[in-house]
Amino acid sequence: MPIFEPCPLWGGGKVLEYVGDSIRVDNLRAGGAYEITGSALAVFRPKRTDLLATKLTTWIIDQHRSGIQRPVINTDVLRSVEVRPRLGVAEQIDRFFAMLSFLDARADFNLKISGVADQQYHHDRALLASWMECETENELSGIISLLIQSNLVNGQVSSHIRLTPEGVQRLSALQRGGSASRQAFIAMWFHPSMDDATKNGFELGISAAGYTPMRIDKKEHSNKIDDEIVAEIRKSKFIVADFTSELMGDGAQKTAIARGGVYFEAGFALGLGLPVIWCCRADLIDYVHFDTRQFAHVVWTTPQDLAEKLYNRICAVIGQTSDAIGDLIF
Repeated sequence: MPIFEPCPLWGGGKVLEYVGDSIRVDNLRAGGAYEITGSALAVFRPKRTDLLATKLTTWIIDQHRSGIQRPVINTDVLRSVEVRPRLGVAEQIDRFFAMLSFLDARADFNLKISGVADQQYHHDRALLASWMECETENELSGIISLLIQSNLVNGQVSSHIRLTPEGVQRLSALQRGGSASRQAFIAMWFHPSMDDATKNGFELGISAAGYTPMRIDKKEHSNKIDDEIVAEIRKSKFIVADFTSELMGDGAQKTAIARGGVYFEAGFALGLGLPVIWCCRADLIDYVHFDTRQFAHVVWTTPQDLAEKLYNRICAVIGQTSDAIGDLIF
């Protein structure tokens, strides 16, 4: 039975149930379904601000985009989100189109932003505010005005906004990467020790689901490597980011040399609205940075284990293609 208490982030919505010391919540303004632990709630409530609630909302939405239906806010998540900088204005506009892509919107979509404050008005403004990390109603109105001034949406028809031809082109470019493409970009540690995992793990699992693996060091080009990485991620349907890295030291002094490029590429893909499948070899999972540790990683032990788990995750989050051959391999 639903427990009608307000969402701790924004009020409204409802607490669905208690699970141990945690509560499960559903609130559109908070990005949808989430869970928060009792210890995190005890830390959050005294320091709650609209800014912190806004950044937590962005975290919840990004977890949903990665295939996690009910992400859990614990104290580690709270600490990492609290120190994260706000999105810039350009990123907020990018997330407007990421939202449309995630919702599989078409050119004839419309959102009610003004006029009679009915159910659609409250729904659409909450949706926009949550996705574009808007702290206040005035900030949301300002971002909508920028979308209109940039000729990305037309806000002159009634009280709704609709995509302009320029906005349709921008959404179509994003959806071409996100829906029509069969390319899967692999972000990983390029080291001989990973060659077997690449061939018999990442490439096999991706291919079995019907997609084409892309590892940037395998591509011949004469451009700047950074430009090629950005271009190939944009052309991909999704990205597989593996955080396996080199361990240094002994015993309690062991540390992992984080692969900064993998973190960048995963973050860039999220900003574009592309799904990210997070992976890490089992002996390195405890060394993954806390900013990303909260995502559900594919934790693997052998290349064969990786191939099967990755294939299953792709099928669950992305979906396999009509001509996938997974059943013939596993």
